[in-house]
Amino acid sequence: MFNLFLAVFPEIFIINATFILLIHGVVFSTSKKDDYPPLVSNVGWLGLLSRFDAFEFIVLILLSTCSMLLMISAYDLIAMYLAIELQSLCFYVIAASKRKSEFSTEAGLKYLILGAFSSGILLFGCDWTTTDPFEKNS
Repeated sequence: MFNLFLAVFPEIFIINATFILLIHGVVFSTSKKDDYPPLVSNVGWLGLLSRFDAFEFIVLILLSTCSMLLMISAYDLIAMYLAIELQSLCFYVIAASKRKSEFSTEAGLKYLILGAFSSGILLFGCDWTTTDPFEKNS
């Protein structure tokens, strides 16, 4: 049992160190004493409600979260691909959400083109292997 713990310990350490660095970088490095509002309040509920079209963001974030859960529970590559595409579709809309900004529209279009290429490469790789790796694991 102890040997199993020693085998898993580096992964646990890396995950914990990454989590601690993210928490420190996101929450504690942006403080009000430096005249920067914390990032948590920008993404929080009041930050979303301060916009007129806040419901769109909430629905898109919930839909992308549901697609992440579908991706985790996927049994074959087609279901995983459809979940990835549903998630990326939500992120395309979020990236181009500011209608008055040309930078937002440009970012959404670039993100869509990059997603189309990466989706094609993923489908080509799945077709090239002609196997379903999920069949062995289930």
